[in-house]
Amino acid sequence: MGAGKTSAGRELARLLRLPFRDTDEEVRRDSGLPAGEFILRRGLGAFRKAEDAALKKLAAGPAAVVALGGGIYPSGRRLPLFRRAGVTVWVRRPLPEMLRLASSEGCRPLLARGSAAAVRRLFARREKFYAMCDLRAGAAGLAPAAAAREIRRQLEKNGFIPS
Repeated sequence: MGAGKTSAGRELARLLRLPFRDTDEEVRRDSGLPAGEFILRRGLGAFRKAEDAALKKLAAGPAAVVALGGGIYPSGRRLPLFRRAGVTVWVRRPLPEMLRLASSEGCRPLLARGSAAAVRRLFARREKFYAMCDLRAGAAGLAPAAAAREIRRQLEKNGFIPS
């Protein structure tokens, strides 16, 4: 939801010399529709099912840096898959910064649905799930390359990758 997961993920993949994948891009590749358009045409429920299929495919594949859509993590049923597949990182930014970034990125149906208060409520519902990530990387005010370096630093510090 505008945290910069895709941009920072691309940079992190470059730093770690791993392929980069994105669940929204996988849905687009499989359906021919960008995530926002998919939701508008087929509904959020169908999009979540497509996300699940993409996530399962990526989890079974080779090592990669994977950007998850902001709504994919908030599901207790997916947690075992995340734990088996790898390390999860919450890219944390202040909500106003996330809203600014997300609004500049084009079609975001869940953000377009309502007021800033509605978006705050959506984030508040998701936040408890984001807190279950293995790591938290503060990205407030950081450009994608700097956010990627912070994520790498956290991965090294916590023993997930060699320093």
